[in-house]
Amino acid sequence: MNRATGMNKLVRYKSFLAGVCAALATGLSSGSVAMPSSQWPDGLRGAPQRIAAIRAFAEGIAQNDAEAIDVGWQGKAGWDRAVAKAESSAAEAVDPYAFGLVLRTLYASYPSLHSRVDLRADIDYRIAFGAPYMPFTMKVEELGPDDKPRSVLISAVVSTDAWLLSGALAVGDRVIAANGEPIATWLSRATKACRRNSKWQCYDDFDKQFRNGLLGWDPRLPLHLGIIRDGKKSIITYTPEVAPERTIERSYASCGEDGSAYKGFMPVYQGWNLCVFKSVEGPPTEIWRLKSFHYPTSASIGSPREEVETFWNAHWSAVSPKIRSVIIDLSGNGGGDIPLAWYSLLFDRPYQEQYAQYRWLSSYDDPSVLNELPDDPAHARWLADLVARNPDARHEVGSYLPPVPMFCSDEDAACEGRLVPPKSHGFTGKVALILDDNCVSSCSGFSWNIVTKLGSRAAAFGLPDSGDSNFMRLPLKLYYRDGGWYTAIGASAVPDEKPIATANVMVTRTTTDDGKIISGQSVSVRRVVARRWDDSANSWAERVIGVIRNSLVGPEQSVQAN
Repeated sequence: MNRATGMNKLVRYKSFLAGVCAALATGLSSGSVAMPSSQWPDGLRGAPQRIAAIRAFAEGIAQNDAEAIDVGWQGKAGWDRAVAKAESSAAEAVDPYAFGLVLRTLYASYPSLHSRVDLRADIDYRIAFGAPYMPFTMKVEELGPDDKPRSVLISAVVSTDAWLLSGALAVGDRVIAANGEPIATWLSRATKACRRNSKWQCYDDFDKQFRNGLLGWDPRLPLHLGIIRDGKKSIITYTPEVAPERTIERSYASCGEDGSAYKGFMPVYQGWNLCVFKSVEGPPTEIWRLKSFHYPTSASIGSPREEVETFWNAHWSAVSPKIRSVIIDLSGNGGGDIPLAWYSLLFDRPYQEQYAQYRWLSSYDDPSVLNELPDDPAHARWLADLVARNPDARHEVGSYLPPVPMFCSDEDAACEGRLVPPKSHGFTGKVALILDDNCVSSCSGFSWNIVTKLGSRAAAFGLPDSGDSNFMRLPLKLYYRDGGWYTAIGASAVPDEKPIATANVMVTRTTTDDGKIISGQSVSVRRVVARRWDDSANSWAERVIGVIRNSLVGPEQSVQAN
């Protein structure tokens, strides 16, 4: 394409976009929100009061946070910008529900996937209006550490939705504008209201953040999209349904029901979260599809330890010396229970998990809050011994306690100084991990341990994991009393008040056994395989497996996560 042709197309595109903006400006000016005739809650009636509430909420988070704000890719400066933006938006909020969206948007900038915020009913529009719902999904064109996406496409539609039956939207439509603003503007916002570990990972949450109203669209108002289909441009309008809040029931099915299949491999074992496939040709290789570390009450296997023992007895104890390489597919693994037992199948020496350091908070002067920290007898004994050794010492507020294993080898015994013995498995081959940015929590810790402890025998491929392995969080409550806004931390805090917001705050940071901080650090991948907008879980995994099988024969240049 020559320069003149390119310039003509650019002029036509700008002309079209200007028309979109003008049309949407007219449409938006007549928009309205159906609101109940309720008054502002106490403490929020004036702009100065709403700003004070935002400041109290933000300061409470920052004062108690142990890792998230400092290790997030935007750092403390990014958090401060988010707070300033929230103060401005709170002052301009037109109703209590709009103020609730401001609180949600601010908290979405608190960088931890373990985060959760609950709002009181009188500022939560989802209770009065309905949970966010769009009968279509938008994805960036390509997702990877080196990609700065400028394009968004419709990746899925609800075929039974009456609005879509008219053909208003179809899979593959390119979205170029929303509510009069170019899609690049919305993508930029997605990197700000984002709790991910890196900028590129924020783009993966674009659809979720958009539909939740965290990027500037109020889900109570019509949404106008400028799209291109087959070279033709049009504007479509989606009017959200007025419906009661939708509850999403998560379906926890066995690995055999998640649709995983791998070309050139045949299934040889099925557990609950683990399905195993063996290579049909070539060196003996197994793929372990480890879909989760979570075991619901409906599962036929009840814990990672039980899953490991079942797999060991039924399969791995017999075949492990013969296997040359293991590919562990961890894509989409959102974590769950303690992964400690899994390492016994691959490690050849006693081991431990990642470590954590608790930040000492002023609220720990209250024994009821301090007692919320340990989550098993071993950690409770460790904390009690730490206090008993220096009964008269007061820890400096903001300092950190000594590192302690996140997961103890025996939860009913001492936590320090104990290692877990591996099984005598005989496996000496290589391990390759399939990672993506949805490998979270226990999965993030698991992948870090595999790559770190196995050294040159292990490598990760695909996309860097979330880097979010946070160990402990406590609830922070925002409440109004005697003309002012305050926060308190702990489940039993402010028992006589109904907090207007309750949010998790991370009170530990992740470390090695000698205290080296590794919070928020994604595992580096040997080769990046970007995710495309039309990828299924299987199509992306197939490409990664192809890269792995080519790479197992020799070293590759390591690619660091940005």
